[in-house]
Amino acid sequence: MSYVIVAPNTLAAAAANVAAIGSSLDAAHAAAAGPTTAVAAAAGDEVSAAVASVFSRVGTEFQSLSNRAAALHAQFVQALTGSGGAYAAAEATNVSPLTGAAHSLAAAASTYQSPFQILETAVAEASGSSPPPTTDALATLMYQLNQTGDKLFGEPFFYNGANGTQSSPNGQNGGLLIGNGGNGWNSTVAGVNGGNGGQAGLLGNGGAGGTGGPGTASVAPGTGGNGGSSVWLGDGGAGGAGFALGGTGGAGGSGDTGGAGGAGGVAYNLGWGTATGGAGGVGGAGTVDAGGNGGNGGAAIMGPYSFIDTFDGLAVWPSNWGTATGGVGGAGGGGVTVGGTGGTGGTGYDFLSTGLAYGGTGGIGGTGATGGNGGIGGNVFAVTPGNATVGSGGAAGGTGGAAGGSGSVISF
Repeated sequence: MSYVIVAPNTLAAAAANVAAIGSSLDAAHAAAAGPTTAVAAAAGDEVSAAVASVFSRVGTEFQSLSNRAAALHAQFVQALTGSGGAYAAAEATNVSPLTGAAHSLAAAASTYQSPFQILETAVAEASGSSPPPTTDALATLMYQLNQTGDKLFGEPFFYNGANGTQSSPNGQNGGLLIGNGGNGWNSTVAGVNGGNGGQAGLLGNGGAGGTGGPGTASVAPGTGGNGGSSVWLGDGGAGGAGFALGGTGGAGGSGDTGGAGGAGGVAYNLGWGTATGGAGGVGGAGTVDAGGNGGNGGAAIMGPYSFIDTFDGLAVWPSNWGTATGGVGGAGGGGVTVGGTGGTGGTGYDFLSTGLAYGGTGGIGGTGATGGNGGIGGNVFAVTPGNATVGSGGAAGGTGGAAGGSGSVISF
């Protein structure tokens, strides 16, 4: 063990400060005990009484958790006070006691969970189809209350929504009080949209949107699913990305901090006509903090590629003309503090000597007390630089934000 120098008086003063903090917290918990554990019904009907009972039981359980946290706090103060007295003695005799104290503190820290972590764990266990272990009193209580919620409102109180599937693409909503929304299904079917993320409960995060399905020569690509929204305390889910052949990214969900918009899908062409990358999704609105960033526009790639004519078996080379245009970046979401940054415009790639290439336009920044920055315009990779046009940057979302810069031309 390393030898250290400690000022016992300073350590004792720190212990006293920590003890004072604990006393203040105990007083606050005691003051809140009555209003939170004995919630009066809003009316005389059965539904009001049931809702009041739910909040009272939750308040009682929270007081129990607070008592456990207070006990841990007292142990920590005792360890600090004891360590201060031990350091006042000779260092040689302090090595063994300090080692034991350090081990005790490390063990306590490794097992400590914040109230939010305890709630998250309990909600996850209460979300199952079978009862949680009886040793977890909070999860068991939540599971029992969920049965009441299902009967009264058709939805549980404490529940993390399940992720979407192909047969049910959208993620499930979180519980009425606490729970995260489930993620939307990632589509693998041509032309089918990704699932939307589920909405969160009063406390929780919205689910992420699923990716859109690919497109074909005859089927348009699917759009990425929208991120789920948060009702009160929590962040919105991110929008799903558009898949290949230019699918549009999904919008981010609203929440304390808005979810990011999904990226647009990549588009490619064999060497004639046009290829346009998918647009990025719009960032979600931030109802307390910042808006979500807009999704980046998808890249566009233009030939040339040879292929075999299936009718007569001849190799065919496409023409030397075509246009590749990067997708537009998604707009940043509006926020209370800062607007979201606009998405970057998609990159245009044109491998044809006489083809045209355009970078996508950057997304507009979101509004806010400080406007979001505009997205950067898309770059261009072209065989003939004279046929390339870079994407322009997006406008700022307001005062304090900056417009996005233009893209660059890069020749092969």
